[in-house]
This record gives sequence, structure tokens and C-alpha cells, in this order.
Amino acid sequence: MATLLNMLDALRDRLNDVADTQVPKPTKITYINYGITATWPRLYKTARDSTIVLAGGTFEYAIPSAVGNNTKLIRMEVETGVGTGRYAELYDFLVVPGLTDPIIQLTNADLPAPAGSKIRITAAKPLTPLVADGDVYDGPSQTEELPVLYGMGLALTRRLDDRIDHRRMSTTMGTNQVGPDEVMTAGQFNFAQFELLLDRMQMPLPAQQG
Repeated sequence: MATLLNMLDALRDRLNDVADTQVPKPTKITYINYGITATWPRLYKTARDSTIVLAGGTFEYAIPSAVGNNTKLIRMEVETGVGTGRYAELYDFLVVPGLTDPIIQLTNADLPAPAGSKIRITAAKPLTPLVADGDVYDGPSQTEELPVLYGMGLALTRRLDDRIDHRRMSTTMGTNQVGPDEVMTAGQFNFAQFELLLDRMQMPLPAQQG
């Protein structure tokens, strides 16, 4: 799977900016991470957690940190008995606001299984931002080009609001007579490619429960 360095090299190649003199490396990383963020919720990774243990008389439970709050619950299951390791789908619950974070609220008058049984949660989570060169992109295979396209669109149109008087863009305009409309069109092309490929590669989410 692609690393941040692979994505940076791809973006550098597209921008003809191998030395990061036109768009600094930290800015490139920021743009790539903006692209990763923009894939949610059409691309996601799956997390599963079974640390919630039913307690007698308790009907509200915090969402485990391994699942997180910025997620979409795909499936809730309850252990059929203490220590059985067998799970049945759970339907009678709500995800409601808590004092700080959302909580899971069981809606039946009785617990769905004996106290001591576990609840297993499967959730869709946003892809992870990348920080270090060796960080691995955790999106689906063959989607690693998407953040690069998004970063390319941002890089091409940077500083347009300042009348394009900025390094590569001003040099391009001065020597090749490229106008701001053409620069904007090039940026829009990359964003359009991003949307086109994201639409083709998106992972439909099952209906969220609760």
C-alpha cells in the first residue's frame, strides 16, 4: 500500500516540483490530508470492538475509543450468553447525545442478554491522516491517487486570491502567457477527476442502526 512519501512523490511529479521549492513539503502534506478527509464517508475503514460488557440495570454505555465518535455504526451485536463467543444482531438501541460524547442507549425494558455478556460493534471510520513519510495510507486499494488529485487541485490554484503573484504561478504567466482562467481550469480538472474516481470507487454504507 502507498505511503505518504509515495503520495508526495506523485504530487511533486505532477507539479514538476521535486525539490519542494514552489509548494513546501508541509503544505503538500496538508493538501494530501485535505484530500484524505474529503473521501469520508464515501471511503472508509472498518473497526470492530467488543469491550462493552453488559451490567445489571445499566442501559447506557459509552462508545469505545477504538470505535470513536466520528463514525457510522454498521452493525451492533450482543453475545448470546456470558463467554459463549457467539453473537446475534442487536436492533433495540439508540445513539444519543451525552454530556460530552454520544452514548449507546438500550431501549428495551430488559437487557438483551445476561449481565456479563458482551456487545460487539462494527463501525465505519474516516481514513487516517498521514504525518511521517513512512505512514501507510489505509484506504482501499487503488484509491491512493485520490488525495494526490485533490492536493494537485489545491496546489494549482493556491494564491489565486492574491492575483497569482507567487513563484511558479507568476513565472508561468510571465513566460508562457497563461491566464488565471487557465490556471483555475487546470485546478478544476483535478477536482473533477477526484470526484469522478471517488464516485466510482466509493464503498456504500449499510443503513446505520440506532
